[in-house]
Amino acid sequence: MNTSLEMPVYYDLSELSIVRVSGNDAQSFLQGQLSNDITHLSADSAHQLSAYCNPKGRMLALFHVFDINGDYLLAAPNAIMDKVLPRLRMFVMRSAVEITPMDKLSLTGLLAPDITDEEITKFEATGTHVVRHINDQNRYFLLHSGKIDKESKPGTEWSNLDIEQNLPQIFIESYEDLIPQSVNLDIVGGVNFKKGCFPGQEIIARVKYRGKPKTRMIGVTFSGNTPVEVGAAIYIEGRDRSAGEVLNTAYDSENTLLSISVPITHIYEGTLYLDADRAIELERIDSPYKVSD
Repeated sequence: MNTSLEMPVYYDLSELSIVRVSGNDAQSFLQGQLSNDITHLSADSAHQLSAYCNPKGRMLALFHVFDINGDYLLAAPNAIMDKVLPRLRMFVMRSAVEITPMDKLSLTGLLAPDITDEEITKFEATGTHVVRHINDQNRYFLLHSGKIDKESKPGTEWSNLDIEQNLPQIFIESYEDLIPQSVNLDIVGGVNFKKGCFPGQEIIARVKYRGKPKTRMIGVTFSGNTPVEVGAAIYIEGRDRSAGEVLNTAYDSENTLLSISVPITHIYEGTLYLDADRAIELERIDSPYKVSD
C-alpha cells in the first residue's frame, strides 16, 4: 500500500456493473452457480470473491458478491456482466429468483486504514452501505445511489492495490480462458471445495486433488508507463513461444504494474519478459501470500 497517500482515498469503480439476485430461492440458486459458499456471507462478512464458470471449469466471470439486507449483489466489469447476465437468467427456470440490473446503484472504493465505527455510521445514515473487502482489511466498498460527494481517483488506481496484493480480476479479454486456480482464486478464498456442485466443479476439484494447475498468477512491474493490453503475451527465458498472458494492468507515477499468468516453474524463478524481443524485463512484486504450485 502506498503510505504516502493522504487518507482516506476514494476510487471511482463505475466500470463495474451491479445486479441484484433476490427472492426465496436466491441463496440456493447462487449456491448452485458460483464457486464460493454463499451461506458464509453475513452482516459481519458481507463480501466474497466467487467465480462463475462454464462446464469445463473456465471462468466466465469473477464476481464481487455482497449480502445487503438479505439480497445478493453481484459486481463485475461492464462487458463481462453484459455477457453473463443472459446466461444466469437462463438457469433460473422455475426458481423463485429475480435478477435485476441495479443501474441506479454505484460502487466506490475506499482506502481507509483507520476508519472508525462513527465514520461508518455517518455513511450509513446517508443510505450508503459500507462493506469491508474480505481480502484487505484497509479497503471498503461503498454502495450508494447517485454520485458520492467525494473526490475520487480512477478505478485503475484501485487496480494498483489488487496487483500489489496479488488479487484477481477477470476482464472480457480473459473470458472462458482461465480456471480459478490460474488466478489463485483457490488460495485467496474464492473457491469452496466442500459446498457441493457448481458448473465446472468436477474439473476444478480434479486439479486440486489429482493434479496441479499449469499456471498461477503473480504481480510484476517495470519502469515507465508503457501501455499494455490485457491479454498481451508474456515470455520466459529459454522458450521461443509465449508462456503466459497479462491479466490486469495499472500504472503509478513511475512504473507499470501487471498481474500475469506464468507457468508454475516460473512463479519465483526465471527471467520474465513482456515482449518476444526480450527488451522489457519484468520484476516480480512480492506476494503477501505463498503462491502454491
